Amino acid sequence: MKNITAICIATVHGKCLPVLMKSIECYVPSNVEIYLTHKLSHIDFMSKNHTLDLEKNSETNFGAAYNKVMRRAFEKHEAVIVCNDDIVFTPDTFSKLQEEFSMLHKLVPTQIGYKVGWVGARSDLVSGRQNVRTFVNSKKNGMRYAEEERMIPTNFIAPICAAIAKDSWIPYEPINYFSDNINCKQMEILGFRHFVSTAYVHHVGSSTIGSDGRALISEAMEYINTRPDLLEIMEKI
Repeated sequence: MKNITAICIATVHGKCLPVLMKSIECYVPSNVEIYLTHKLSHIDFMSKNHTLDLEKNSETNFGAAYNKVMRRAFEKHEAVIVCNDDIVFTPDTFSKLQEEFSMLHKLVPTQIGYKVGWVGARSDLVSGRQNVRTFVNSKKNGMRYAEEERMIPTNFIAPICAAIAKDSWIPYEPINYFSDNINCKQMEILGFRHFVSTAYVHHVGSSTIGSDGRALISEAMEYINTRPDLLEIMEKI
């Protein structure tokens, strides 16, 4: 069984972090350790239930910051959740993600023949098939769309809250925009498949890397244009 035993978070100003940490304190088992890389001058909040591993960083982008914190967590843990600093766990986010992550790792390699990559939670503010609004024209099951209760294979997971195993993960490219798109495609090329979980998190959105999409795309493309291999991958995304 693949047990998720750590949560990895990177933050700059930590504006939404106290709410995230409180939701983890309330809804995530106490044996799950929290790894936080940050630029904060001080930390004035702690989970009463969880071991918190803090590390200051000087990284300037999403990819580099999460590579740093994940490498640290993977020194001890075999499976982790990567999450934004601006999300909120619900009472069953962790339990659903853990259950489905474990089940996929047990069944997919033997029954489907693929390796399991990212398993990502759904949200109200996220791209692709993780967005709960994807099924707006489908049937309802109570107050949710019926499809929200099914796991979905996908070629892209935005890791606002997503589980990954140590033996599946490959490092991000050191950029903000497109680092997750490229990572998912690189893993797909290596024979991994990604899945949308039935787990859900609320997402504030764009509170860390900023909301100037044009500038962020330009910065990412400056790096990507120096790498023919990444340009080839971008053509397939």
